[in-house]
Amino acid sequence: MDAPAPEFPGFRPDVLAALDVPGVNERWAAVQEQLHPALLALAEQLRAEGMRRFPRAWPLYELSFRSLRFVNRGPNQRAPIDSYHVAFDRPPRGCGLLVAVSGAERQIVVALQISVRQRKDDMRRVWEAGRALWLPLVQQVSEVRFAEGRARGREAQTDGSETWMDRYLGTRGSAYLLAGFAYSWDDARVAQPEFARQIIDDALALFPLNEALMEQAEELDPFSAAMLRERRAPYVPPALPPIETIVERIHARGFAIADSLIRAYHVALQTKPLVILPGISGTGKTRLTRLYADAVLPAPSPGNDHYLLVAVQPDWHNARDLLGYYNALTNKFHPTPFLRFLLRAAADPA
Repeated sequence: MDAPAPEFPGFRPDVLAALDVPGVNERWAAVQEQLHPALLALAEQLRAEGMRRFPRAWPLYELSFRSLRFVNRGPNQRAPIDSYHVAFDRPPRGCGLLVAVSGAERQIVVALQISVRQRKDDMRRVWEAGRALWLPLVQQVSEVRFAEGRARGREAQTDGSETWMDRYLGTRGSAYLLAGFAYSWDDARVAQPEFARQIIDDALALFPLNEALMEQAEELDPFSAAMLRERRAPYVPPALPPIETIVERIHARGFAIADSLIRAYHVALQTKPLVILPGISGTGKTRLTRLYADAVLPAPSPGNDHYLLVAVQPDWHNARDLLGYYNALTNKFHPTPFLRFLLRAAADPA
């Protein structure tokens, strides 16, 4: 039996204090003992909710934590880490979701992060193709950082038309981007277990944009790792002949069937997946179905590949006669003509 997932305790002061411990090794040990379990529990809750909301795309994403135990300040100069994070990304990579705890800025940051030039180019294509779609999210973002400096999402617009996204894509400098939401350590909410809900909502609000970048990257690089998607061809039902033509064709076969009955049967087939024709034997119910099929889809030969007549017994009570059965002695499945007919129709619905 699997152990229950650990509960996120909130970023309490004693948890955050790990990033204030002096010493390179001492701080890393404190982070692993105090901060890592809390961030791991939060990541597990985020993973579970991501699977629920995005069951097709989320399984492609991988989780990773910061592994570098120090900050390199120069030759033989190592300083203690000033932040710790968990990231979610997938091939072809270059961007992903980040949940970071920053000791230098005393903030909890939830963001989409771009780190390579190719993903910036992908962002430009995504933005140009779907500006109206992504604009609400761009306007909602409150923490933005790129080579231009640090800006605030809601304050970045001047005349209401230019956004921080426009300015980021217009810069020729570094491709680096961090865009999302930030919460101060002094915010009372961050110390509560319920703060996990806010982090999860923020991260999953950014997730569709990150996935759009990944799909754009896959489209431009067919040889990279990609998600295989089954795309069904759109099914356009064949246009039926007018009811007047159907009636005329049935009458041309020499059968005297009332026009009102043919029209009622025609309407029933167009509005219901199953039509039951009541009546005693010998009144022409089966003949009507065959005449209608021949009138709708005329066949060049006496047979009609779009019509199948299957006889069932009055005491029919299971699907064996219709769908076939598995023979346990021969280890073989015995299909029926009806099952083959269904499979052929599913493969070529036209």
